[in-house]
Amino acid sequence: MFSSSAIALTNMQMKSFAKWRQGRITDQQFYKSMAIYQVIIPVLYNMMAGNISVDTDDPEEILFDMMHASLKGNMASLPVAGEAIDFMSASLLNEVYGADINSYRQKGTMHPMTDLGFKMTEGMMKALDEDITMSEVLEGVLEVSDAVTPKGLINLKNIGGGAVDMYNSEYLEGGLRSLGYTEKQAKKLAEDL
Repeated sequence: MFSSSAIALTNMQMKSFAKWRQGRITDQQFYKSMAIYQVIIPVLYNMMAGNISVDTDDPEEILFDMMHASLKGNMASLPVAGEAIDFMSASLLNEVYGADINSYRQKGTMHPMTDLGFKMTEGMMKALDEDITMSEVLEGVLEVSDAVTPKGLINLKNIGGGAVDMYNSEYLEGGLRSLGYTEKQAKKLAEDL
């Protein structure tokens, strides 16, 4: 699924939620739109992409793949965040239901987020074994920040501010900031919704 499509579908999902909260649509209309945007469309996209195999004799495998597609919804095609959402939804199904799901349809293939987690843990353990100064930690954070985004620390600060907003029960504004909206954009969008 293309990112622009996912963003458009997520936007429609958010607008439907806002209309429901304002009382402009009924509960039935809201649930119908959520079923379409969170379950039906992602499942169809994943079937077309070959992520849901109907050539198997195991109906549980098809069910798990469909559950995985609906859990991750449209957000799975967003850069970076989509990989994390994909990983979390697969991990949840694997843990709770004993499914054997990964995004690559190959048994034993490690998800990139799992590999990143292992490498980060390994790096932290090495750092704990060595004498490391705070300036070295800050230098590493700045290097990663500049590599991830051209605005580096400004975006990192904004994402952190979004987490603080969510902690302070400003969920919509904080979530939008965590997705990359500026504080001003998130505030205006939250007011409009």
